[in-house]
Amino acid sequence: MRAEAENLASKFPPLRLAARRLAATVRQGAHGRRRSGAGDAVAEGLDHPSGAATPPRSAVARGGQVVLVSDFLAAPEQTAADVAALAAAGAEGHLVHIIDPAEADFPFAGRVRFEGMADESAHVVDQADAIADAYRQRWRARRAALGDIARRHGWGVLHHLTDSPPETALLNLYTHLTETVR
Repeated sequence: MRAEAENLASKFPPLRLAARRLAATVRQGAHGRRRSGAGDAVAEGLDHPSGAATPPRSAVARGGQVVLVSDFLAAPEQTAADVAALAAAGAEGHLVHIIDPAEADFPFAGRVRFEGMADESAHVVDQADAIADAYRQRWRARRAALGDIARRHGWGVLHHLTDSPPETALLNLYTHLTETVR
């Protein structure tokens, strides 16, 4: 049984696995605060592989906490619309931005082939170092836009680099959630 569990766990990124473990304790009431109802529907979002899934507004109680964990590479307008809809339904929330260090630093030089995801095609850049400054500027603007979206609705935002332990992000999130509840 242990081998089967390790095989299944190897297919999940560490943060998602840690989030699933945390969600399992929430669903079981291990933290002592569980109330039946909307939380079950929201927790199902962990099972949707597309990071774009947001909980349905009907699953969020007024004053309920929503945590969106994503790379937020979708159009900022979509993220803004999702957050606005959840906030309009009375939800409080937090955005947890998952970042690959290479996305933030752009440590590339020379000829680089960037592989697309799923149905996206590859993109070849002959002089990656020539576009590095423009890329970093756009990256900072995108990160700032995410912060603006969160602040506009009174939500928190955490940025987590994938080269850091997932427990760091979860502890920071827990701290923010418990500060919000007080």
